[in-house]
Amino acid sequence: MMRQAACRSSKLLSRIFLQRRSAGQLIPRLFPIRHFTQAQWQPTFPFADQKHVAAEDRQLSLNSNNSDAVAIDVPSLLQRVLDPSRTRGRKQFVETENIGLRQGLMKAPQYGKTFGVASLQVSLPASMAKSLHEQMCCADQLKDLKAVVQLVSDVSCLASIARGRLMEGRAFESFAQHLTLRLESSNDLTFTDVRNLLQAFHRFHFDNLPHDFPASHAFRSAIDAACIRILPQLSREEAFLLSDLWFLSACSRLAAFPSHLIGTLARGSLDQLPPHEVVRLLFAVALQRKAEPGLLLQAERALSPHVASLSLPELAVICAAFFKTQTTPSLDFIEKILSRLLAVEFEGAPDDVAIALFAKFFNRYAQPAMHEPLQRLLQKCKTQIAALGLPALGHLCGIMEMTLQADEDFLFRVCQKVLTSMPDVRLKELAKIANICSFFSFWPVIEGQDFSLVLLRECERSIRVADVAAYPSKMVELLAAFAHVGCFSKKLLQFMNQRAFWKSYFSQPKPLLATNDLLQLHYAIEMEFPEFGRPLILESALKGMLSDEGSSPPPLNSAVSSLFNGLQKLLLQENQTAAQQSVALCSPLPYAEPMLLVRLKDLNPIPLPPDLLETGYSLRSPPSDGTCTVIIYHPWWDYTSPHQRLTGLSEMKIRHLKTLGYNVIQINQRETHNMSFVLKVKHLRDKLFFETANVAVPLDYVSDKDSQKKASSSLKS
Repeated sequence: MMRQAACRSSKLLSRIFLQRRSAGQLIPRLFPIRHFTQAQWQPTFPFADQKHVAAEDRQLSLNSNNSDAVAIDVPSLLQRVLDPSRTRGRKQFVETENIGLRQGLMKAPQYGKTFGVASLQVSLPASMAKSLHEQMCCADQLKDLKAVVQLVSDVSCLASIARGRLMEGRAFESFAQHLTLRLESSNDLTFTDVRNLLQAFHRFHFDNLPHDFPASHAFRSAIDAACIRILPQLSREEAFLLSDLWFLSACSRLAAFPSHLIGTLARGSLDQLPPHEVVRLLFAVALQRKAEPGLLLQAERALSPHVASLSLPELAVICAAFFKTQTTPSLDFIEKILSRLLAVEFEGAPDDVAIALFAKFFNRYAQPAMHEPLQRLLQKCKTQIAALGLPALGHLCGIMEMTLQADEDFLFRVCQKVLTSMPDVRLKELAKIANICSFFSFWPVIEGQDFSLVLLRECERSIRVADVAAYPSKMVELLAAFAHVGCFSKKLLQFMNQRAFWKSYFSQPKPLLATNDLLQLHYAIEMEFPEFGRPLILESALKGMLSDEGSSPPPLNSAVSSLFNGLQKLLLQENQTAAQQSVALCSPLPYAEPMLLVRLKDLNPIPLPPDLLETGYSLRSPPSDGTCTVIIYHPWWDYTSPHQRLTGLSEMKIRHLKTLGYNVIQINQRETHNMSFVLKVKHLRDKLFFETANVAVPLDYVSDKDSQKKASSSLKS
């Protein structure tokens, strides 16, 4: 029996320590766990009749029929738990960006006193070795609040060992009510008392309780009110420490204290605070995702003179605060951060969380004048590709998308890393990398195979139902990126052919819905992948999505509108009605922006069919006589450098239009940006007439002064 108890305890400690270790929490030295006889400790199990509780957890009591109990050798158990050979090969990810930011700041000594340390200390004295039920029911006999606080700490130790399953609901409810009354009526609370309560709160795993558990909510609210009540007595370091304990308790955004602390500091002058305390305040702001009006402006003014001396983790916290509160910093402040990143050396292994936050920050707030230094930042990060994780690399590739500058060697090495990291690559990173490759129309050949086909096969092997349920929009983005290049997978599409997927997808906040990608995927399947056998989106849902303002295509380019008016005037002949009806602004593709649609027969305008001009959710095919032409005006952002390739979405639009039966003429803004309006219209007319007649456009027709004058006079007339 002793051997079985030791084995069960070893398994339980292994699960606890591995969870703590993966979350980046410190594990201090443990004391030997005491063993109690059956008479000393007989805990009750309120969930014993529920099927989800494992038998070994119901039997776990750490007791023995033998009075000569032998203590478990905790150091040897801990050595087995932390043996790297037992977890080698398992991919570990930082749970959240916030944990990564916290770990980065904790490395600096000036931040040590403002962060708490999660403790697994087991310190229950033998005199209090009673059942949890008896301990909590006797709490009302303790007159000293400090004794009650100590009781909470001791009970939380046992609860953390038993993962919250040794706690009886009724006993905890009465105990929490009693402690709440004590906290509300006490006037002698100290920082130490509240800190101990919050540490117990963290170890008690209240987040495992139902959210509507009245006693848990009341207990949390009482501690929250106590923190606010003693805030005027605390130093800034103590206040930041309590705020960090709320974060460790997974209740940072449920409690009022963190926001109250931020508001209190915001009412003062941040210029008087040392830079590290301003950065610590911004970390609290990033956790809350909101800030008092003007707070970040004050922080920017206080930190601006010190940017050149800040470390990478500190700069990451600053970027996170602005990014998560959606506050736009000044252009000068952005340039200072970028200059500091270019000047500082990456020592040792790069910080993935920091690099990802820098990339997201510049993607949102960088101006076109910063594109050249951003390219230098990418070149600096290029040397760290082997050490950086795919989340950070995906966001760095996003900088290329923002600047329209593709570093193909950078992308090639990222694609190689994706394939070598499978199947440990998460769906979020797969969607990000595939979107970047689609945007630049860059699908390299790796070891003799096309990257798009290899990645599609790897996705079929690695993506699971749980991944799709967690990130349904990322699944849509991934499949849409493959559709841009004409790749489809019936196996992956089957994930979207289930009611559970759509329930998970539409339960997301509206900003997270990938509506445009979903529409592109739907029509791509309809035109290029009939093997799927059914529409991806039902007709009723499709009508609603197309009528939704959030899914509308980009607004009409002003250049397209002016070209439409000019072309309509030039095509006017004797039959003015036919000429007016031969040119229209519409989109045969419901997912695309309006385009110039012209119908010419023997270079003479004829009216367009009325059904082509109707708006709806169906693809609109032209007459089969080949008289309908779509003129696509490509602005400069439709092309990427250095090879002036069209984006993957633009290529898919052209492919779909040709499949429907349209003639397609493309106008590049780079070719016409130096022309006057008259010459632009003439260029469009001549290109239209020559290409519809399958005759090459003369190279000198634009430079001919006589034709320029003739075009100008004809337009004026």
